[in-house]
Formats: sequence, structure tokens, C-alpha cells
Amino acid sequence: LGDQQHEINRNHALLEAITPMNLSKPKLYPSVLDRQNIASFQQVPYICIAPASVWFTKQYPLQKWADLIEALPFEGPIYIIGGPGDKIIGDQIIQKTSQKQVLNLCGKFSFLASAALVKNPVDSITISALTSLQGRLPGSLSAKTFIVLPFTVMEFSV
Repeated sequence: LGDQQHEINRNHALLEAITPMNLSKPKLYPSVLDRQNIASFQQVPYICIAPASVWFTKQYPLQKWADLIEALPFEGPIYIIGGPGDKIIGDQIIQKTSQKQVLNLCGKFSFLASAALVKNPVDSITISALTSLQGRLPGSLSAKTFIVLPFTVMEFSV
């Protein structure tokens, strides 16, 4: 642990003793049905925001998400994505913004359908809290991503 290696590299080193393997990025494979489920949301350029985190102390304040949405120089749809448990957070963010095209899609799609949504063939950007699982989707799909990195300080949390 003192060698400052990332956990992935340490795990890979353990497996290397058992079987030779190359270190590679994770990949996700949304099905045809997953892509069909989100197709109607991909008609125009959009932004996905994945604001939730399982760790309360790593949640970016809801008002800050709303401020970010208000400040975006973008006039298309903004989709809030996450799991079913994140729906309340999405609703609270929407209540704090005056943007008309913000839609809460939390819990609406499967994990892989959400992955397909952030990898839009039209043009999309995903903004997420680094700690959110949805926020890690774009990296596995080589999608354009901006990361919001909240501090782990209770006073700064929601």
C-alpha cells in the first residue's frame, strides 16, 4: 500500500501471478433494446448530469448543481441521470432551476441504457460527480465528460 499505486494496478499485479493479461479500460456493451429505449432522447444535442453519490459527504450541494445548470451556455435538453434512489435529488435540482428543458431521468433506464445515453452519436456532454457510478459511465465509453469533484467535508455537502 505504501507504493502509491492505484487499486486497479495493485489488483492487476495480483492477477498477473495467476494468468498473463493486459491492463485495459473497462468497456460496456448496451444492447439494441437499451439503445432503442433512449433513442427518442437523442434527437438533438444534449447534456447529461449525474449528480448523486452514495457518499453523503461527497455530494455536491443541490443549489450548486442548479447554479451550474443556470450558467451553462446551452439551450438544449439537460438530462439528470442516476438510479431510482437518485430521483429525489433530480427533482430537487429541477425545483431550484428556472431552465425549462431539464428532465429527471433517474431510475427511468437500466444501467446500460444510461450508458448508451451518455455515448450519444449526435453530440453530448456528461457532467458528473466523480464518485457517482453514473458519472463513471462516460469513461468506459470514451464519451466527453466534465467531472465535478466535491470535497469530503460535511460543511460543504448537501
